[in-house]
Amino acid sequence: AVDSSGTAVVVYVSDVDNHRLLKLILNPYGESTDLAAAYESPAESGYVIKDIAVSDDKVYALVRSGSNDLVVRYSKSGFTTEALEVFLNSADSGTELGIPMGIAIDTSPAGADLIYISDYQNDKIRVFDSVGTDVATWGLYGDDDGEFACPYALDYKNGKLYVTEAGYETEYGPRLQVFEKSD
Repeated sequence: AVDSSGTAVVVYVSDVDNHRLLKLILNPYGESTDLAAAYESPAESGYVIKDIAVSDDKVYALVRSGSNDLVVRYSKSGFTTEALEVFLNSADSGTELGIPMGIAIDTSPAGADLIYISDYQNDKIRVFDSVGTDVATWGLYGDDDGEFACPYALDYKNGKLYVTEAGYETEYGPRLQVFEKSD
């Protein structure tokens, strides 16, 4: 994930082998000038970062830890893990997802850091608020607008949610859908 909101370009990268998230600062030529931080894993072994999204003051990581997928929120300033850990495939949480793959954040004032998660297996998009409450779900299997065949990567920019679909082992091929936020 790239954060270019400040004076420098900052890139957040998953370091899978060491179970951590790296924060790199780039110079104008795209070269890394500093390893600004290494966010250590809040979980034990098996912690794998699947996707990363950045808001104005937070970094959100969609991670796999053992048999659970969760969203971990980090503070950009203190490089510390915050309390938000939304367990996405726990029957106890009531937010069970098949295979969460992508994460995007709506950082607009009206969005208040809404967290979008793609559910690859169930062909849905799930939406959580900034404290982890499940606020919306949409989608079903198909190739019409608003239907999905294995939604994968997500991005949220300028009031639009971009959803890429793998179409894996289906009659539908890969595609990109764009959803405009309605107020």
